[in-house]
Amino acid sequence: MAQPSPILDLLQTPTAPASASPAPVSPILDLLQNPTEQRITAADRRDAAIAGAGTGAATGLTIGASTVGGMQLAAAASKNPYVIGAGGVVGFGAGIVGSTFIDDLLKRTVVPEQYYKNPELLPYYEGGFTFGSTIASAPMIFGVPTLVGGRVANYINTTTTSARQQPIATLFKE
Repeated sequence: MAQPSPILDLLQTPTAPASASPAPVSPILDLLQNPTEQRITAADRRDAAIAGAGTGAATGLTIGASTVGGMQLAAAASKNPYVIGAGGVVGFGAGIVGSTFIDDLLKRTVVPEQYYKNPELLPYYEGGFTFGSTIASAPMIFGVPTLVGGRVANYINTTTTSARQQPIATLFKE
């Protein structure tokens, strides 16, 4: 007597209960079948990214300014490069702590809760946060002039626009 095949068993086992409704054919039918379900629109995604960039910019400015401030205070106290570097590290640490408080304050008071609690909007919020904090802190920490920081921001903006318009060409170019 031959043993039953586990693969044949899996193929013959129904995957959904018989009472389950079939998947809708189009988004319009899905909307008609589930009218109360909240939809995430492109405007919601854009707003989440903008809110993240604003929060990130406040955080990045705090980190960058305290790093530069620590280095400036150390430079005023001593001309020793090790002391200046240590002042930058201490200022960076103070900026991290301060930016954590600022981030929490902004999340509680300014940023709508759905942007960082909704799993569909969280990537847009976090992406905007990363962009904002990097653009805000990099010019101060790495000594990049503000004009060059603006050029970098324009380059990133242009790259994302061209990536949306021609995704295959951008993929091959990268």
